[in-house]
Amino acid sequence: MRILRKLLWLAIIVAAALILLLSVGCEDKTTDLSNPPEEPPSVTITAGDIEISRVVGKSARSAESTLHEAFYHVFQAIYEFDAGINSEIKYIAVDITEVFENEREPLLASLQSWSASNGYELLVDTYEGLAASGLIVPPPDRAGFMEGLLFSFYDASFDGETLTVQGMKYRGPLAAVAAMFTARFVDSGWIVEEPDGWMMA
Repeated sequence: MRILRKLLWLAIIVAAALILLLSVGCEDKTTDLSNPPEEPPSVTITAGDIEISRVVGKSARSAESTLHEAFYHVFQAIYEFDAGINSEIKYIAVDITEVFENEREPLLASLQSWSASNGYELLVDTYEGLAASGLIVPPPDRAGFMEGLLFSFYDASFDGETLTVQGMKYRGPLAAVAAMFTARFVDSGWIVEEPDGWMMA
Protein backbone atom coordinates (compact mmCIF):
# COMPACT_ATOMS: atom_id res chain seq x y z
CA MET A 1 0.00 0.00 0.00
CA ARG A 2 2.83 2.38 0.86
CA ILE A 3 4.56 1.56 -2.40
CA LEU A 4 1.37 2.36 -4.31
CA ARG A 5 1.10 5.76 -2.59
CA LYS A 6 4.72 6.58 -3.41
CA LEU A 7 4.18 5.67 -7.03
CA LEU A 8 1.05 7.87 -7.12
CA TRP A 9 2.92 10.89 -5.67
CA LEU A 10 5.75 10.32 -8.11
CA ALA A 11 3.32 10.32 -11.03
CA ILE A 12 1.71 13.56 -9.76
CA ILE A 13 5.13 15.26 -9.48
CA VAL A 14 6.17 14.14 -12.98
CA ALA A 15 2.86 15.32 -14.45
CA ALA A 16 3.21 18.73 -12.75
CA ALA A 17 6.73 19.10 -14.10
CA LEU A 18 5.59 18.28 -17.63
CA ILE A 19 2.75 20.82 -17.43
CA LEU A 20 5.21 23.51 -16.22
CA LEU A 21 7.65 22.80 -19.06
CA LEU A 22 4.88 22.89 -21.66
CA SER A 23 3.53 26.21 -20.35
CA VAL A 24 6.99 27.83 -20.52
CA GLY A 25 7.58 26.58 -24.08
CA CYS A 26 4.23 27.88 -25.29
CA GLU A 27 4.51 31.46 -24.01
CA ASP A 28 3.05 34.09 -26.34
CA LYS A 29 5.99 35.38 -28.32
CA THR A 30 4.05 37.84 -30.50
CA THR A 31 5.48 41.34 -30.96
CA ASP A 32 3.67 44.27 -29.42
CA LEU A 33 2.96 46.52 -32.42
CA SER A 34 1.26 49.20 -30.34
CA ASN A 35 4.67 50.75 -29.57
CA PRO A 36 6.96 49.95 -32.52
CA PRO A 37 10.65 50.89 -32.14
CA GLU A 38 11.50 54.32 -33.44
CA GLU A 39 13.35 54.42 -36.73
CA PRO A 40 16.00 57.05 -37.32
CA PRO A 41 14.85 59.91 -39.55
CA SER A 42 15.83 59.67 -43.17
CA VAL A 43 15.80 61.80 -46.29
CA THR A 44 15.29 60.74 -49.90
CA ILE A 45 17.57 62.16 -52.57
CA THR A 46 16.51 61.84 -56.20
CA ALA A 47 19.28 61.35 -58.75
CA GLY A 48 17.68 61.00 -62.15
CA ASP A 49 15.21 58.14 -61.84
CA ILE A 50 16.91 56.66 -58.80
CA GLU A 51 15.83 57.45 -55.27
CA ILE A 52 18.50 57.15 -52.60
CA SER A 53 17.54 57.17 -48.93
CA ARG A 54 20.03 57.88 -46.22
CA VAL A 55 19.77 58.08 -42.45
CA VAL A 56 20.03 61.54 -40.97
CA GLY A 57 22.29 61.39 -37.96
CA LYS A 58 25.58 62.95 -37.02
CA SER A 59 26.27 63.56 -40.71
CA ALA A 60 23.32 65.98 -40.98
CA ARG A 61 24.14 69.54 -42.08
CA SER A 62 24.99 72.03 -39.38
CA ALA A 63 26.15 75.63 -39.31
CA GLU A 64 29.64 74.54 -38.27
CA SER A 65 30.01 71.91 -40.99
CA THR A 66 28.80 74.23 -43.78
CA LEU A 67 30.29 77.56 -42.70
CA HIS A 68 32.32 77.81 -45.89
CA GLU A 69 29.02 77.98 -47.79
CA ALA A 70 28.16 81.22 -45.96
CA PHE A 71 31.39 82.81 -47.22
CA TYR A 72 30.61 81.52 -50.72
CA HIS A 73 27.12 83.06 -50.69
CA VAL A 74 28.59 86.37 -49.52
CA PHE A 75 31.02 86.20 -52.45
CA GLN A 76 28.10 85.68 -54.83
CA ALA A 77 26.20 88.63 -53.35
CA ILE A 78 29.22 90.91 -53.84
CA TYR A 79 29.81 89.66 -57.38
CA GLU A 80 26.22 90.34 -58.42
CA PHE A 81 26.14 93.86 -56.94
CA ASP A 82 27.21 96.64 -59.33
CA ALA A 83 27.68 94.13 -62.13
CA GLY A 84 28.93 96.83 -64.47
CA ILE A 85 32.47 96.55 -63.11
CA ASN A 86 32.48 92.81 -63.85
CA SER A 87 32.82 93.26 -67.60
CA GLU A 88 35.75 92.12 -69.72
CA ILE A 89 37.62 90.28 -67.00
CA LYS A 90 39.78 87.18 -67.09
CA TYR A 91 40.64 86.64 -63.43
CA ILE A 92 38.73 86.19 -60.20
CA ALA A 93 41.18 86.79 -57.36
CA VAL A 94 40.30 86.08 -53.73
CA ASP A 95 42.11 87.17 -50.60
CA ILE A 96 41.25 84.55 -47.94
CA THR A 97 43.79 85.57 -45.31
CA GLU A 98 40.98 86.53 -42.90
CA VAL A 99 38.70 83.58 -43.68
CA PHE A 100 38.66 81.04 -40.86
CA GLU A 101 41.41 78.53 -41.55
CA ASN A 102 39.18 75.44 -41.54
CA GLU A 103 36.88 77.01 -44.14
CA ARG A 104 39.52 78.00 -46.69
CA GLU A 105 39.93 74.71 -48.53
CA PRO A 106 36.21 73.96 -49.07
CA LEU A 107 35.57 77.62 -49.93
CA LEU A 108 38.29 77.57 -52.57
CA ALA A 109 36.87 74.34 -54.01
CA SER A 110 33.49 76.06 -54.48
CA LEU A 111 35.10 79.18 -55.94
CA GLN A 112 37.21 77.11 -58.32
CA SER A 113 34.14 75.29 -59.61
CA TRP A 114 32.19 78.55 -59.98
CA SER A 115 35.08 80.32 -61.74
CA ALA A 116 35.60 77.48 -64.20
CA SER A 117 31.90 77.30 -65.03
CA ASN A 118 31.86 81.06 -65.73
CA GLY A 119 35.03 81.12 -67.82
CA TYR A 120 37.31 82.77 -65.26
CA GLU A 121 40.72 81.80 -63.90
CA LEU A 122 40.83 81.71 -60.10
CA LEU A 123 43.75 83.34 -58.31
CA VAL A 124 44.38 83.18 -54.57
CA ASP A 125 46.32 86.30 -53.66
CA THR A 126 46.32 89.64 -51.87
CA TYR A 127 46.31 93.19 -53.24
CA GLU A 128 50.04 93.42 -52.51
CA GLY A 129 50.75 90.12 -54.23
CA LEU A 130 48.78 91.05 -57.33
CA ALA A 131 50.51 94.43 -57.46
CA ALA A 132 53.92 92.78 -57.13
CA SER A 133 53.09 90.45 -60.02
CA GLY A 134 51.96 93.37 -62.18
CA LEU A 135 48.31 92.32 -62.41
CA ILE A 136 47.23 95.30 -60.31
CA VAL A 137 48.71 98.66 -61.32
CA PRO A 138 48.97 100.93 -58.26
CA PRO A 139 48.39 104.72 -58.38
CA PRO A 140 49.28 107.17 -59.80
CA ASP A 141 49.50 105.25 -63.08
CA ARG A 142 46.50 103.67 -64.79
CA ALA A 143 45.58 102.10 -61.51
CA GLY A 144 43.51 99.01 -60.95
CA PHE A 145 43.05 95.35 -61.73
CA MET A 146 42.69 95.69 -65.46
CA GLU A 147 41.91 92.03 -66.20
CA GLY A 148 40.09 90.90 -63.11
CA LEU A 149 38.32 91.43 -59.80
CA LEU A 150 39.77 91.07 -56.32
CA PHE A 151 37.43 89.82 -53.57
CA SER A 152 38.42 90.22 -49.94
CA PHE A 153 36.88 89.28 -46.57
CA TYR A 154 37.47 91.20 -43.32
CA ASP A 155 36.39 91.13 -39.67
CA ALA A 156 34.66 87.73 -39.78
CA SER A 157 32.73 86.64 -36.68
CA PHE A 158 30.73 83.45 -36.08
CA ASP A 159 28.50 82.79 -33.05
CA GLY A 160 27.29 79.27 -33.86
CA GLU A 161 24.46 80.08 -36.27
CA THR A 162 25.26 83.54 -37.65
CA LEU A 163 28.24 84.78 -39.66
CA THR A 164 29.02 88.47 -39.93
CA VAL A 165 31.76 89.50 -42.33
CA GLN A 166 32.76 92.49 -44.40
CA GLY A 167 33.24 91.74 -48.07
CA MET A 168 34.79 93.84 -50.81
CA LYS A 169 35.06 93.71 -54.61
CA TYR A 170 37.88 95.73 -56.17
CA ARG A 171 38.50 96.60 -59.81
CA GLY A 172 40.19 99.94 -59.31
CA PRO A 173 40.28 103.10 -57.14
CA LEU A 174 37.03 104.27 -58.74
CA ALA A 175 35.50 100.84 -59.20
CA ALA A 176 35.11 99.11 -55.84
CA VAL A 177 32.21 98.12 -53.55
CA ALA A 178 32.06 96.84 -49.98
CA ALA A 179 29.46 96.01 -47.34
CA MET A 180 29.00 94.31 -43.99
CA PHE A 181 27.08 91.05 -44.43
CA THR A 182 25.07 88.88 -42.08
CA ALA A 183 24.46 85.25 -43.02
CA ARG A 184 22.13 83.09 -40.93
CA PHE A 185 21.82 79.28 -40.85
CA VAL A 186 18.12 78.48 -41.31
CA ASP A 187 16.53 75.09 -42.14
CA SER A 188 19.88 73.45 -42.96
CA GLY A 189 20.93 76.25 -45.31
CA TRP A 190 22.47 79.72 -45.32
CA ILE A 191 20.56 82.93 -46.00
CA VAL A 192 22.51 86.13 -46.66
CA GLU A 193 20.62 89.22 -45.58
CA GLU A 194 20.63 92.38 -47.67
CA PRO A 195 23.29 94.74 -46.29
CA ASP A 196 22.12 97.93 -44.61
CA GLY A 197 24.22 99.89 -47.06
CA TRP A 198 27.00 99.64 -49.61
CA MET A 199 30.24 101.58 -49.71
CA MET A 200 31.08 102.48 -53.28
CA ALA A 201 34.10 104.09 -54.90
